[in-house]
Amino acid sequence: MSKRKRAPREPVRPAPPAAAAPHMPSRRRWPWLVAAAASVAVAAFALVAYLGHERPASPRVAKPAAAPPAATFVGTATCSGCHASEGGAWRGSDHDLAMQRADATSVLGDFANAHFTGAGTTTTFLTRDGKYFVDTEGPDGKRGEFEVKYTFGVRPLQQYLIEMPGGRLQAFGVAWDSRPKASGGQRWFHLYPGRKLAPGDPLHWTGIDQNWNFQCAECHSTDLRKNFDAAQGVFHTTWAEINVGCEACHGPGSNHVAWARAPDRSATDARKGLPVALDERKGVTWQRAPDATTARRSVPRTTTREIDVCGRCHARAGRFADDDASTASFADTHRRATLTDELYYPDGQMRDEVYNWGSFLQSRMYAQGVTCSDCHEPHSLKLRAAGNAVCAQCHLASAFDRSTHTRHAPGSAGGQCVSCHMPTTTYMVVDPRHDHSLRIPRPDLTVTLGVPNACNACHRDKSPQWAAQAALRLWGERAREGYQSFAAAFAGAAAGAPGTRGKLLALVDDRSQPALVRASALERLVAWMTPTTSEAAVRALDDPDPVVRTAAVTALAGADAAVRERALPRMLRDPARVVRMEAANVLAGPDESALTPQARRDFAKALDEYIAAQIYNADRPESRVNLGNLQARRGEAERAIVEYRKAIAVDPTFVPAYANLADLQRSRGMDNAAEVVLREGIARNPAAAALHYGLGLTLVRSKRAKEALAEFALATRLAPADARFAYVQAIALNDTGEPAKALAALETAHRLHPYDRDVLEALATYAARDRRTAAAIEYAKTLRDLDPENPRYAQLLRQVSAPRLHK
Repeated sequence: MSKRKRAPREPVRPAPPAAAAPHMPSRRRWPWLVAAAASVAVAAFALVAYLGHERPASPRVAKPAAAPPAATFVGTATCSGCHASEGGAWRGSDHDLAMQRADATSVLGDFANAHFTGAGTTTTFLTRDGKYFVDTEGPDGKRGEFEVKYTFGVRPLQQYLIEMPGGRLQAFGVAWDSRPKASGGQRWFHLYPGRKLAPGDPLHWTGIDQNWNFQCAECHSTDLRKNFDAAQGVFHTTWAEINVGCEACHGPGSNHVAWARAPDRSATDARKGLPVALDERKGVTWQRAPDATTARRSVPRTTTREIDVCGRCHARAGRFADDDASTASFADTHRRATLTDELYYPDGQMRDEVYNWGSFLQSRMYAQGVTCSDCHEPHSLKLRAAGNAVCAQCHLASAFDRSTHTRHAPGSAGGQCVSCHMPTTTYMVVDPRHDHSLRIPRPDLTVTLGVPNACNACHRDKSPQWAAQAALRLWGERAREGYQSFAAAFAGAAAGAPGTRGKLLALVDDRSQPALVRASALERLVAWMTPTTSEAAVRALDDPDPVVRTAAVTALAGADAAVRERALPRMLRDPARVVRMEAANVLAGPDESALTPQARRDFAKALDEYIAAQIYNADRPESRVNLGNLQARRGEAERAIVEYRKAIAVDPTFVPAYANLADLQRSRGMDNAAEVVLREGIARNPAAAALHYGLGLTLVRSKRAKEALAEFALATRLAPADARFAYVQAIALNDTGEPAKALAALETAHRLHPYDRDVLEALATYAARDRRTAAAIEYAKTLRDLDPENPRYAQLLRQVSAPRLHK
């Protein structure tokens, strides 16, 4: 089993956001919509999740029935008393062994005075008096002996949890490879090879990104309650069962037990006292017409309860409430990540550790009604059939499991369905995960967009061009007809290319597209927010899926105030908590003054929910920054400063906290205070380009141009992928009398970022100034094509195209 990692967040107001430094896969660190300072143009992202299962309606009765008592957890042993077969299948599964107390039966690693050197330190693993210890570098940099309290996961690796003060459990950074020795296992290895991690680094085993309570706990135990005390800064984390038991999926079982023991069941709940009815496959068969090669579901699937239950853990998601997730709608407890560039390639293949849900929702299988348990037995977690036979449940083996289809020898690695349609990516060094988007290999997209493809994953000695030509020769035009059709739009959005807005709008309005794809397109439309795109986002507010509605609200943060004031107040009453919170967050600040009395009441309730979500995760700097941003937008500068300072105290490496605090100080005319904050942040994070950039802006205001240019140049060197830094450096060079250097900097930035609008506008302006009319016109035309609705670009094109009068 793996750890969870934060998912990225979409940008929100008030400004271009800032993000934390990237981390290796295996951690679930998610900022709750961290927004950066208006002048700090570095990427921030929004993690997290949506969706939930519906509560079945109560059966009709002649008179109102007494409400059942609140359900409580009874434990897997009680469930297995009646459901022995299911309990037997579960026993020994990854769910059963997800987390255990460390003892001779659970610990797999070599603790017989074994030594391991990695990440700059040597660790000794030892046993004493039946307990397990690691002798290693501690939080203060000194060696110490730390007791292992729990094991975490079982295959292909096992991690170990160490108890620290404040109710914290920390995941040790050296794990045991539990694979057979012949497969390279039975050894200790570091989860971050090649990196020297010192105390204070978030990825050091004592660091914030190795904290079990936030990162991992929820999906390895039943009814996990984080219970972070924000006032005291301590955790009081609890669980109903240490591992993933029956009630983690079925919900608390006391009412079901009462139903089972009732002498007369006829007058009781038709759901048998179960809070979650996992019955979508009941009576369902997959049927194949005589002339068909694939099967169809006998009854269309109209709900997503089972997929939602699995998705609670098998999705990149972040939790914002301790409500019982097994019975609450997921949109009331979590926000799930969309198909962002940080997590997925433009065609939807998994890039980072995303846990299957987001991949599966893109697939043709999902669209046809397939659920997780059609392929996986839900108690043992094993496949329902081995190898290609699991696919042959629906796909006729005589048509597909043969060399005329696979073009590989039967029984070979290339002849396995998953090799081509579910290629793997390895995370946590030794853990290969299958991509559940179930796509056809598209080496042609590797050629045009640079995404991976399954063909070259095996044929590593061949080029993508070779693979694309081979696929076309072997399968014809079908080799270019994948189910997922959004790659060009998402790749265009990443590049800022002309024509992208129309492609994204088409995806948003196409109800045949998966909801997750439409939501992901909406988030990308923020860069093209015009009257046309804002109306598309307004239409999406009525979508039945909360992930789409949430993305629409986020997108409208960049719309005109009049559009927000017209469209968003009703979203404060949305049935999904995640949507209400996002609407309150977007409306907070100047927009509040336009709310009607009723909307103000709705806003107050939704804002309380948003604040509660941040306080729930106040163990994270992201949530503290979000609270600071909220207070800053509402004009509460002193309160904002307190929150930013708390964020820095929680994690001194969290760059957005310094950037936003400094920007707030600058906005108050306190440039000296801003400089102090930025230099403090740089001292702790010397490679943080955003802080050098912010310091440069502060120095410009203080009329220290030479120092400012040095900071801009350093920011550009540290983060060449951020066009904003190069653009501002060029403007500063021009303004200090070095136009040639300014032009050179812009041309370099243009080669790296051919569609960056600031760079193009500056190039057009400078070319016109230098009487290079043809070049100015070309730059201005590109700008107009990028954003035809932008009147400033149209005006620029007219200006540079106008004939000049020469004396």
